[in-house]
Amino acid sequence: MSIRGRAVALALLAVAASVALELLAGPGHVLDPSPWRGPVWASVALVAVLFAVLAWSFAGRRATLGLLLSAWALVWGPQAQRSLQVSPALGWVPAGVIGLTSWAHPPTGVVLGVVGPALGVLARRARFQSSSPVAGVDPGPHPDVLLVTVDTVRADSELVDLGRFPAEDGWVHYEGAVAPAPWTLPAMISVMRGLPVAQHGGGLPAAGGFTSPVDGASLAERFAARGYLTHALVSNPHLRSGHGFGAGFQTFQHSDDSREPLAAAHAVLGRWSDLRGRVPPVRAGRDRRLVDRAVRLIESPADDPRLVWVHLLGPHEYARAPQNPPPAWVPGTEDLDVLRAAYAGNVEVARDQVLALAAAADGWVIAVTSDHGEAFGEGGYRGHGRGLQDAELRVPLVVRRPGQAGGVHREQVALHELGDWLLGSDEAALEARQTVSVGGVRADAGAFAQRHGPDVYDVDEAPAPSGSLLPMSSDTRSALEELGYIDHP
Repeated sequence: MSIRGRAVALALLAVAASVALELLAGPGHVLDPSPWRGPVWASVALVAVLFAVLAWSFAGRRATLGLLLSAWALVWGPQAQRSLQVSPALGWVPAGVIGLTSWAHPPTGVVLGVVGPALGVLARRARFQSSSPVAGVDPGPHPDVLLVTVDTVRADSELVDLGRFPAEDGWVHYEGAVAPAPWTLPAMISVMRGLPVAQHGGGLPAAGGFTSPVDGASLAERFAARGYLTHALVSNPHLRSGHGFGAGFQTFQHSDDSREPLAAAHAVLGRWSDLRGRVPPVRAGRDRRLVDRAVRLIESPADDPRLVWVHLLGPHEYARAPQNPPPAWVPGTEDLDVLRAAYAGNVEVARDQVLALAAAADGWVIAVTSDHGEAFGEGGYRGHGRGLQDAELRVPLVVRRPGQAGGVHREQVALHELGDWLLGSDEAALEARQTVSVGGVRADAGAFAQRHGPDVYDVDEAPAPSGSLLPMSSDTRSALEELGYIDHP
């Protein structure tokens, strides 16, 4: 074999060895997709062929190896850094070292080109292995609890219809559930702390980020104090541990931390999806992986009672990633009829996923709801977080407690009181309210109101308290941009 041929073969061997090491190391995150899929191997093959074609255009052993290993290093370097939740820019440092070494001393470059990715994958895997059991607390006869929140679901959707969540099976439907805020961050802080936004003041837009809550223990901390094992499997850039949602959870798994298990596949599939105007596979399948992981967790034996929180994002992504796209759907469409159909399809998929979770958690206390709704022309716009109106604030809510009779309640209830119900006794019920405090519009941190009834809101002049700043990380910013929030938040 010629020198050029040996150089190409050696470089491709380095690529193959790196891929093999990633596979042997296993996924770096519990929510990573499986590597045993056709698109993954196709993307790896594409990278290898591209390397080979480029290599044959260069003469000389060092030039060939330098080119190939530099390219390979630039594929996995930033990806490995991102998986470790470190700035992807740092990935250029090891990539540069491998590239320069490959030109100066090819054998050493090959070794670094194999060892570097392997160390990055192993470090990533260690980064996400965490569990710290609660000790010294007598759990008593507490039931297991499953909380499912589905992003961006209107009250008039089919997420928890009576046909699939029948009252005779113990499901209690609250048709007057009102979310604390019309977008995720302040609304879910309220749900997790049991307080309206006007009282905790968290999740409101501020220069460089968001405000932090000033009051209230987290729901997970309250459960942990009772001896519960607490687990969260969530998807939404706002629901980060750095925003306080990890407080009290022993394991906190976020879909934004998942990656294609092969660095080359992550780079190629992501770029290919961008060119086609599609959502990358690692994002499109995140809810399914969340549910699969949650079902395995629920079905696994445990000596102590558990709180499991699952947050699904599918309905939020109807405009960019319809699960059952209607015939007229095209990327970027603003046709409201088409978007309503795409939205209904994503809600239907989410409903089936919720049913799978409920079936696995038979005998558990279960609550299913949403963080906020979605406007389709109400208020003169499409979306959420822009106004205090029923389209964005009324959400579905269905609960089931073993031994408790089902039914339908049409009175107005406050979603921020759901945590108290989850922690309550067998006789606990969400209390009907004459007024519900709402607020936290994205463009107006001072917009608050009292809801009295269907689309009846009185402006509340009392300002919310202001906590310290929750700065927006670069990862959160990038994830929000991927979801279409170009003008943050």
